[in-house]
Amino acid sequence: MDVRGTAGCLGGLAAFAAFVLGGCGAPLAPAARPAGPRAGAPASQPQAAVTTLVMEPIQVVARMKDGKREYEVFDAAGLFEQAGAHLQARRFEQASATYDRLVREFPDSRYVVPSLYNAGLAHEARRDWAGAVARFKTAADRARSPRDAIDALFHLGACYSEADNQAASA
Repeated sequence: MDVRGTAGCLGGLAAFAAFVLGGCGAPLAPAARPAGPRAGAPASQPQAAVTTLVMEPIQVVARMKDGKREYEVFDAAGLFEQAGAHLQARRFEQASATYDRLVREFPDSRYVVPSLYNAGLAHEARRDWAGAVARFKTAADRARSPRDAIDALFHLGACYSEADNQAASA
């Protein structure tokens, strides 16, 4: 179950800035109009090219601290990368907290199921069987492929076994 981050938050912000600076809010240029016949236009008239920019959501949080405004900008890919770095460095508590934040802040992201699975691994490493069980169970329920569900269920059974819950692990 491997999802690698793309350009992360900064790449998304750069693309967004280019979009904004490129004329967001300005009247649509012919190349940006939706494809399809215009009302009253002959069907034989060629249609303008359409450019579509699809981005995962980002969040910008502004807070006042000590009389100064602070900004935090993050996206699912960036959180996934941060959590993965914590997991790799064996900072399991920070890893699980960051994975949980991703799931909470971006519930529809493609990173949710891998985050639940990896958070389960972080809890498993800390021998927090209840935390691991909760994440592996949710990962298995939300998995998009049988292989991902089987991986989560395998760990779920192992966690039940470690927690001496033999009936649930069978």
